[in-house]
Amino acid sequence: MKRSLFLPCVIALALSLPGPTQAACNPNLTRETPDSDFVVNAGGHTVTHTRTGLTWRRCQLGMAWNGSTCSGTAQSMIWQSALLAVQAINDGTGLDGHRDWRMPDLNELMTLVDHACYDPAINTNRFPNTAYPSAHIAKYWSSTPDGSVGRAWSVDFQFGMIVAETMAGTSLRARPVRGTLRDTPGTPPPALPSFVDNFDTLEGTHANQWITGNFSEPEGARTWWLFDNSYFDAQAGAPESFVSTTFEATGDNGTISDWLATPLLEFRSGSSLSFYTRTVTGAYYADRLQVRLCTGEPCNSAGPGALGVGGFTTLLLDINPNLLSGPDGSGVNGYPDTWTRFQLGAAQGIPSSGRGRIAFRYFVPDAGAYGLHSHAIGLDTVRIEATPILD
Repeated sequence: MKRSLFLPCVIALALSLPGPTQAACNPNLTRETPDSDFVVNAGGHTVTHTRTGLTWRRCQLGMAWNGSTCSGTAQSMIWQSALLAVQAINDGTGLDGHRDWRMPDLNELMTLVDHACYDPAINTNRFPNTAYPSAHIAKYWSSTPDGSVGRAWSVDFQFGMIVAETMAGTSLRARPVRGTLRDTPGTPPPALPSFVDNFDTLEGTHANQWITGNFSEPEGARTWWLFDNSYFDAQAGAPESFVSTTFEATGDNGTISDWLATPLLEFRSGSSLSFYTRTVTGAYYADRLQVRLCTGEPCNSAGPGALGVGGFTTLLLDINPNLLSGPDGSGVNGYPDTWTRFQLGAAQGIPSSGRGRIAFRYFVPDAGAYGLHSHAIGLDTVRIEATPILD
């Protein structure tokens, strides 16, 4: 019989932890915006990004440079108010002797994102207190409408994601810029909107609007959960920062069909999916993970029952389809028992246009505490090159 080691207090504890305002950076990744890329101008109020030619106000509107950091009360504003607040700088005394400040467009704002870091995904030495008063308050307006009525693009610097927000109904932060974005050798092109979840915070994962559904027969007490490192630690970040599901998704013996689906996605040319997964060291009980696609919308149901797949009729990947015990990094003749990266593109069936969802399905027959198969699997660092359609 398999035994559960899950600690029910983990999520409650995670909710009570305050978020840092200093970025957490992965030392194994190359920094995209190192200190050396910026010149701190006289007085320290602004910095010039040497790779792009843009000059930025170091502090968000409402805060001011005090000689060592950004202090004051950050302002959150609807889109039109943010545009007017930046123009007010020009109508007044200006900043650093200039009166040509403006709200950055989406491409310009994305040049500040540093994907080697999170909470926030920016160089906090050059832009202190970008996330203030907590790491989870870091959305900034761009001047770029998203093409639909009454919405504009923003950048959430918690993880460096692009999000469309309602202009009149959402209050976000603003950071003024001046100059012309220069296309120079070595400057990466502005990133297109992507869906990214490193599962570092409960708030961030909730904001990504995942859908879960346990269609196991019989249904157990478990589904996809955050912050359970009873069996192994995360691929990156804090030890508990990943999602997982286990044999407890069904009863003592049954068929597991436990689903975790992305928000609605807008696919484009070059769309791809990458993620990390693993099982318990040794892989003594066979586990299995399917990656499935539903095209169209709303694509928000699976089943019926453990064998039904709803609209998710396209199988993109099947890890350990023959339910073999023992580890296998390829996922063909077993399940990886160390964190292993899988990447799917057009050749594997990822669409190049239209809308839909991608789902991760933990699908194991003869499972459960007294079943022949199933133990525990984890999922971490999910990245999809497609635009998430978030409410």
